[in-house]
Amino acid sequence: MKKEVNRENDLASVYNRYVNDLFTYGCYLGFERESVKDAIQDVFVKISTSKSNLTEISHLKFYLFKSLKNRLYDLYRQKKDHLV
Repeated sequence: MKKEVNRENDLASVYNRYVNDLFTYGCYLGFERESVKDAIQDVFVKISTSKSNLTEISHLKFYLFKSLKNRLYDLYRQKKDHLV
């Protein structure tokens, strides 16, 4: 149980550290603010539910930005396919 609490604290501190930069980056890519917020949440949910630990990610900032970009493009493709 103690490891879980530390993992949650670690994840919360990573979220607090990068959320503003991730949001700015997503908006810079041209996505709507709400889509960017949703995608950021999706990225952190994926991290929290995955078996891997944050310490296993060698370049955390790069991983987060790349994951956000991929998630935003996935959402865009889904929306585009739905409209066609």
